[in-house]
Amino acid sequence: MNDIVERNDELMAGHKYLNKKTGNAYRVIGVAADATNTREGNAVVIYERFAIESIELFVRDLDEFKMKFTRCC
Repeated sequence: MNDIVERNDELMAGHKYLNKKTGNAYRVIGVAADATNTREGNAVVIYERFAIESIELFVRDLDEFKMKFTRCC
């Protein structure tokens, strides 16, 4: 888990990120360890759509999140 924390230095829970492709805004909830047997220990980002009515949560590999999103505001 320490590796996940170290790789998470620049991702801050509560911060807003924009999807580079769609321009949609999302808020990072946190970074977690994937517990799937074949991917155990991989870092994943948990995030939600930046909208009041949003109730959906999303999960994406940390490295992929860093490629597809940019920090905003």
